[in-house]
Amino acid sequence: MRFDSREEFELNVHKCFGRIFELLTAIDATVTEQAEIEINNGEAGVMSEVRDKLEEAILQCHLAWQYHRLSRMGSANTGSY
Repeated sequence: MRFDSREEFELNVHKCFGRIFELLTAIDATVTEQAEIEINNGEAGVMSEVRDKLEEAILQCHLAWQYHRLSRMGSANTGSY
């Protein structure tokens, strides 16, 4: 891919992350609803596990977005510990 400017690149990154979050939250709503049905029926099972993994995926995407923002601002601390 080729972008005419850094701003165009940033806009595309922002759109991609926005769409990822939109899709993940829609899936999460359905999975959470099904997990609650399982729990109410006394059978904590597959949907509960999927919900937990999906919530972690959403968190990881959020962290990736934050890391991207930090790197863009030049404030990411990449020093050794």
